[in-house]
Amino acid sequence: TVDTTGGAVALTKRVYKGHNSGVGCDTAEDSIVVAAGDAITYCFDVENLGDEDLINVNLWDEDLGMTPSLVTDILRVGESVALMFETNALVSVTNVASVTGQVNGVVVFVSATDTSRVETVSTVLDFSKGVYAGHDAGFGIGTEVQNLGGLSSGLNHVTYVFRVTNHLLSDTHLDSLSIGDPTLFITESDMTVAPRSANLPLAPGESVILFYGASVNVSGSMTNTASILMRATDASGAVYPDVDPLDGSASAIISD
Repeated sequence: TVDTTGGAVALTKRVYKGHNSGVGCDTAEDSIVVAAGDAITYCFDVENLGDEDLINVNLWDEDLGMTPSLVTDILRVGESVALMFETNALVSVTNVASVTGQVNGVVVFVSATDTSRVETVSTVLDFSKGVYAGHDAGFGIGTEVQNLGGLSSGLNHVTYVFRVTNHLLSDTHLDSLSIGDPTLFITESDMTVAPRSANLPLAPGESVILFYGASVNVSGSMTNTASILMRATDASGAVYPDVDPLDGSASAIISD
């Protein structure tokens, strides 16, 4: 934003995820979505666009706790100064930064403001895995247990059930579902989606249930673990790139 009063000063304020001494300022944005508590960096660029040098250039941002402080004693015509401020995103906030300078030799002030938006989200992924005896096209879903014992030694037909839920208290949708079960040599593409499952992206409180019929040789106890990866998205399924992927794992046991 630029304001001109006998001189001209411009302030550009942007923000990005992470702390790296301002290295990411070149790709910072006006608005980002991050998880609550994430490290973020605000970037400020103050430029003299007028035809007079500026003195006593001050910058502040009340929402960030930045009180007015001297950026430079003199900012010559065409020059700019870059600053950064590292903090953590605790709540969603739209905050305004301000800059003022005095036109050299004239008791006239110039000022400018610019705004950045940081939205914090919290997303909770619930993932569980169970198993029941038999192959029945998923009709036994709801009877699965985490530990299925009493099977006969040798070949058994069992059905594994994978439940994926976007917790009711989540702020975002969930999409880009990826499940891997290396013991069974399967991924989500090998599984069948159970009837009445919600469609992706999952809204808060919604679940998708998948199942897989396996034939396994049972001798003693056998534990297998599946892992999951999903991304936080908006309601259309557009991924929030600055929110880390959500992951988890779940196990089921069968034994004779």
